[in-house]
Amino acid sequence: MSVNTLNHHYGLTLIPAYFMEHQNENGWIAEESMVTKPPKTLFKYISPRGIQIIENLSIRFTQPSCLNDPFELLPCFDGFCEEGTVDTLTDIVIRKQYRRYIIEGGNLSYEDFKVIQVRHNQQTFDYLKGNPGFFKSRLNTVQDPNLDNTLGILCLSENKDSILMWSHYTDSHKGFLIEFDPGHGYFLPPDGNPAVTVGTLVKVQYSKFRPRSGILEGYKDCISFITKSEQWKYEEEWRVFKELAKSDQQKKTQTSTIHLFNIPPGCIKSITMGARMEFSDRLKLTEILKSNSKLRHVKLYQSHIHPDEFRLKYEQVKFPRILPSPRH
Repeated sequence: MSVNTLNHHYGLTLIPAYFMEHQNENGWIAEESMVTKPPKTLFKYISPRGIQIIENLSIRFTQPSCLNDPFELLPCFDGFCEEGTVDTLTDIVIRKQYRRYIIEGGNLSYEDFKVIQVRHNQQTFDYLKGNPGFFKSRLNTVQDPNLDNTLGILCLSENKDSILMWSHYTDSHKGFLIEFDPGHGYFLPPDGNPAVTVGTLVKVQYSKFRPRSGILEGYKDCISFITKSEQWKYEEEWRVFKELAKSDQQKKTQTSTIHLFNIPPGCIKSITMGARMEFSDRLKLTEILKSNSKLRHVKLYQSHIHPDEFRLKYEQVKFPRILPSPRH
C-alpha cells in the first residue's frame, strides 16, 4: 500500500481531528510555569520587500510549513504499539466525519455510517495495526498539513544585534528591523488571561530533545508549539499565534496563501534600516513615516558596520535628512 493511499484514507488528518477538540475556547493553554513576562522590547527582521508592512500596517502570520525549520510543530508521539491505539483513533476520526455528514444532511445512524467507513478503509487500518513503525515514522517526521489551515505564527526576537539574523532575514542587511512594544494591547492576553497562548506573546524554549507526547494525548499543552532545537538559541525568539480564519486579508500564491493581520501603529516603536539597504528603499521608508501621521512617533535609525569590531552601530535619522549610505 502506498504512502499516498495511506494519507488519503487515514494519514495525518486524524491527528487534528482529535487534538483540535481538546482546545480551550481561546486556544491552547500553557502551564503556569511556562508563562514568562515579555521583555520591554521585541524585534522583527524584515527583507526589503517587507516595506509594505509599514506602508499598509499589516503583517503576515506564517503557516508552520512555510517557516525555515522542518521541525516546527513536530513533536515525537509515542504509544503506537499499545493495543487498541489504532481502533481508538479510528473511532475519533469516524465520529468527526459523522458529525460533518449529519450537518450536510445525511440520515444514516452512526452505527451504519461506521460500518461503511470501516469496511471502506479496512485495508488501511489493518496495515497500520500491523506496521506501527510506519505509523510512527509518518507522524514523527511529516508535519501535519492541517495545522497550515489553522495557525499562523509571528516570530519576534529579543536580539537586535545579531549579525546572523541581519544576514539571514533581511537579505544580507538590505532590509530593516521593526521594534515592537510588547506592552501594547495588541500583544496582551485576551480577556486578561496570561496563560492563553493564542494571541499572546510566548517565549520559545530551546532543547536538545524534541517534545514527546502519547499518541492519544495529542498536543496536551503548547510545548510542541514553542520548542526548538538549541541550535536556534541565538535567535532569542518569542512567538504570537493567531487563528488564520480571522486574518484580515488573504493573498493567494502558487504554493500557499499569505494571511495578513492588521497591526496598530502604536505598537511600533522604531525602525532600523540595514547597513546595505538601497537608497531608494530607505527613501521610500522615510517618506512613509513622514506622510502617515499615525507613525510620527516611530523613531528611525540607520545601522552601520563598526569600523573596528564585528558588530553594528546605530544612528538615529533626523527628518528630513537622509543620505546615501557609505560604500563598504
